[in-house]
Amino acid sequence: MPTLIALLVLILSSLPALAWEQETYQQHLEKLERESEGDRNFYNQIWNLDRNASRFCAIAYSKTTYQWGYSWGKQTRRQAEQEAIKRSESKDAEILCWSKGEWYCALADGPKSYGGSEGVTAADAKAKALKIADDIAPGAKIVLLVGGNPPTVRIFK
Repeated sequence: MPTLIALLVLILSSLPALAWEQETYQQHLEKLERESEGDRNFYNQIWNLDRNASRFCAIAYSKTTYQWGYSWGKQTRRQAEQEAIKRSESKDAEILCWSKGEWYCALADGPKSYGGSEGVTAADAKAKALKIADDIAPGAKIVLLVGGNPPTVRIFK
């Protein structure tokens, strides 16, 4: 048994490190300088996707003023929620939903109801938000969609 453990340690120590270190912008630029044009475009797309993969977005809504706020591309959930509340410009605004990475948040708003939800796709988030609002009273429409990778904001009229 000790021989097996020693063999495993030897094998694992010879493997390349599996830990991912976040690349700085300077390292990114230096790597791009060494790449060909085609490789640069591909590498740039992958780097942007990875950089945004852990970003947060949120939607806040005020029941008294009917104003909403949103945020996207924040490094933490707390930052996303704070900015969404601040953008609503209402002291009583509450977070309806938040998401991370490629997920979306949607807001449905109507004359007598509202609803917010997250979803793995834009269609999923919108459908869930509409269902929440329609369960209270029909007539709500999607007014806001945030999230995705790269982060996106869509305001519907």
